[in-house]
This record gives sequence, C-alpha cells and structure tokens, in this order.
Amino acid sequence: MKKTPYFFISAIILTLIFLISTTAHARMEFNPFINLSEEYNDNIYLDAYDEEDDWITTIEPGFSLDYDSHRLVANLNYSMLFRFFSHNTSENETDLKDVSRGSGSFTLFPNNNFNLNVAGDISRVIMDDRESSSDENDFINKATLYHYTVNPSYDLRLGSALNLALDYYFEQAKYEDIEDTIENPYDANDYIEHRAEARLIKTLSSSTEIYIGYVYTDFQEDRSNRYDENEDYSSNDVIAGFVHPFGSRLFVRAMGGMSWVDYVDDDQDDPEGSIWDIGIDYNFSESLQASLDYINDFANSVSNGLSDHKEVRFSLTYSRRITITSELYGTKNKYEGENFGYDDLGEYFSDDDYSDDQGAGAIITFTLPIGQRFDLDLTTDYSHYKYKYSEPGQDDEKVNRYGFGTSLNYEFNHLTASLSYDFRRNNSDVTDNEDDYTNNIAMLELGWNF
Repeated sequence: MKKTPYFFISAIILTLIFLISTTAHARMEFNPFINLSEEYNDNIYLDAYDEEDDWITTIEPGFSLDYDSHRLVANLNYSMLFRFFSHNTSENETDLKDVSRGSGSFTLFPNNNFNLNVAGDISRVIMDDRESSSDENDFINKATLYHYTVNPSYDLRLGSALNLALDYYFEQAKYEDIEDTIENPYDANDYIEHRAEARLIKTLSSSTEIYIGYVYTDFQEDRSNRYDENEDYSSNDVIAGFVHPFGSRLFVRAMGGMSWVDYVDDDQDDPEGSIWDIGIDYNFSESLQASLDYINDFANSVSNGLSDHKEVRFSLTYSRRITITSELYGTKNKYEGENFGYDDLGEYFSDDDYSDDQGAGAIITFTLPIGQRFDLDLTTDYSHYKYKYSEPGQDDEKVNRYGFGTSLNYEFNHLTASLSYDFRRNNSDVTDNEDDYTNNIAMLELGWNF
C-alpha cells in the first residue's frame, strides 16, 4: 500500500479483461491528458512568522476511461502529480506513492437484480481542521488517503411495487505520507468497516417511494496508532424515509431514525440518538434554483475519533448568461470522550469531550463567459469556527478564515489554459498562535487532452 496504488492497477487489469470479453456491444472512451503548471507561492509552509516563498513546477500526465456494456460500467481517472520546487528541493515529489491521484468506480451486471459495485480513490485530505491548512496547499496538515469500497447488492422483488434491497459494504481507509506543522506527527485513524443494510421499499409512482430499513455497522481501527482516541465499535440503526415531488417545482427526500453505538471498550459510555438526512430542492424558474440539506448522525473523523455530527447547508444558484452560486453552511461536531450520551430528556451530555467544534460560513462563486473561448471565475469565502477544548491548560479558540480567488480560463479544441490568483488568511484569537498565516498564490496552467 505504501508504494503502489494497487486498486488502480487491479482496476486497469479488470477493465481490460472485460474489454476483451464484451467488446461487441460496448461503448468506450479513452482520453489521455497532460497538465503543466507554474506556481508562485509566498508561504509554502503556512508559517505565521517566517514566511518562505518558492516557485513550484507541476507536471501531471494521466488518463480517463469510460466503458459501458451490459456486463460492466466502468469509470476510471488516474494521474501522476509530479512537483518540483526551485529552492526547497527536499519537497520535490517524484515517487509513485507521493504523486498518485485518481478515482474509479466499477459496476458488474448493472442491469441485473444482483450487481457488484467497486470504488476507490487516492486523494490528499486535511488531517485536523484546527491546524494550519488550506485546499490550495497540498502537503501542510495533509495525508494521502487510499479509500476503497466493495458493495454487492441484491434487489429482491416481492411484488409489482414492493422490493427488498439488500446491501453489504466493505470499506477500507489507509493514510500515508502524513505531513503537518507540529513537532509530533498526527495519528490518522486507518480503519476497516463492515456494513450491512436492508431496506423494504414501497414504490408509489415513478418518482415517489417510501421505505423502512435497518443498518448494522462494525468499525475496526488500526491498532498501530499511538493514541487510542478512536475505539472499535458497532452500531445499530433503524431508519424510515421517503422521496417525493410536491408539484413540478418542489422535491423532498427525508430519512430519520435512531442509532445505538456500542463500544468494544466497556469503560466507554455508549451514545445513542436520532439521525436525520433531509434534502429539499426548489426551482423558482429555469434560471434560479435553491436547495437545503440537513444531516445529523455519528461520523468518523480523520484523526479525532467518532463525533456527534450536525451539518446544514443552503445554496442558491442563478444561471443564465452568467452563473452565480451562493452557499451558507453551519457545522457542529462533539468528539466523544470518556462519559457521554443522552439523558432521559434526550439532551446530549459529555463530561470529558475531546473538543466541541462549531463552524459557520459562506461561499460565493461567479462565472462570466467572455466570448466563445474565455470565461472569468471569481470566488470568495468566509468561515468562523469555535473550538472548545476540555483538556487541561487549553483555552477555547475562535478562528476566522477567509479568502478569495480569480481565474481567467481559455478553452480551444484540446487545449485549456488558466491564469489564476488566490489569497488565503487564517486568524485566531489565541495570542501568538502559530496557526495564523497569510498566503498568496499565482499560477499559470496549461492542459492538453489527446
């Protein structure tokens, strides 16, 4: 796992086998590409006091593959992101384990009652949201995530409008090449998860259905971690939900239920509580749409264990000659401690939280076409976070994060080009906080699709 992206090698072999056996009635698109970029970054380590700049050259060869037949539907994207630093050459990335990026999904027997779904991706993810990090910087407070899922699924018909959907999920996550800004490196929670789901679905019309279901999860973390903040557990969920259009403009999906978490460690209290996943879409007109999403569940973090997670997002999109998208969001995570759960009134309590994180923010994007070949993109965002720590000697912290970016993009036949600038600021109310930083990035990118 450390040196070879085995999933993508296996995926290519699997796809080639099916290409040979099902070529007669299949559609296939294979597109190799290469991207080149030159970047100036004035603070590559996101340092608060000793900013260090550098010129970074990136070479990214890769390919995409789409394949569709009655036996197999496959989508595969893979590239190698080579980076070369002018001054800080020790940061060069040329090894296969460092440069691999990609995603893939494969469905065997897609039109049958039984099918097998396999998916995987290699990406860079933020380790801890409380530390210095940004989407634009790919190695500070980041790790390479190898993530895989295998999902056999069976749809048992019980009648003309009633069916039982049975699913099993095997999921594995491994974190490699961990980079951070503190003396002691993070411990990412590698894990293996088994999940079994059963849903009884009643179809009322072509776009309306109701269902009830049961989900069992077995979560096992990697025992090699130095810190035991994340315990093995199992959970039992009972759910019910529906999807239904209310007229031609309003579409609603809703799922609610209860979840019971059972830790293997008997010294930990076992949390339980309601879970929700609600989505509402509304079309004001052909050019103006709105959506509202709300999630309340128990979720695993990269490095801080299980949390009671709540998230709400509202977006508004206008698209005619120009496209404007605005999004408001709020999040809340209570990371579980030694004594937590829900009292007799259903209220959450915790005597020893690792932390209580709350955040709210907004993102606005603007795209303006200029002629037939060019378009101008503008993005701005702001977020405010509150970090409540229960560890002795740690003060609560408030952080403001904001930034903006602009890019001029060009596309002609197989050629794409972009000239961009991004600004990022992280500001904490903790005195002399080393996580504060300002970052400016200017970049020229060229891409060619063969």
